[in-house]
Amino acid sequence: MRILYVEDVLPNSLLIERIARMGDHTVINYISAEEAIANFERDNPDIMLVDIRLDGDMDGVEFIRYMRDRGCTTPMIAVTAYMDYREECLLAGADEFYVKPIPVRSLWRMLQRYDHSGEVGV
Repeated sequence: MRILYVEDVLPNSLLIERIARMGDHTVINYISAEEAIANFERDNPDIMLVDIRLDGDMDGVEFIRYMRDRGCTTPMIAVTAYMDYREECLLAGADEFYVKPIPVRSLWRMLQRYDHSGEVGV
């Protein structure tokens, strides 16, 4: 599964990559929504994890709304340290909302739910 992770904090990105590799998934990381948008078609992700506070002019909520407004049906999971964004993210079109730090087991289960490759990870 190809996971697009829009996150500007390196340790968070590295954690997601480490967990994703356990299931033979690939993580593509961008630090801004603008970079993710510019490369979206080429990257062709199966799922997107989106932080709320990002580098650039667009935040994660705006990114989710932008993608949904353009017909994007790829699952989008909001991942943030800010609990008060839950309703805003879901209204913008996020499929799920997680507060950081995400327990590894919860993240692993979420990835398994969206993995339609039929392969079973560790």
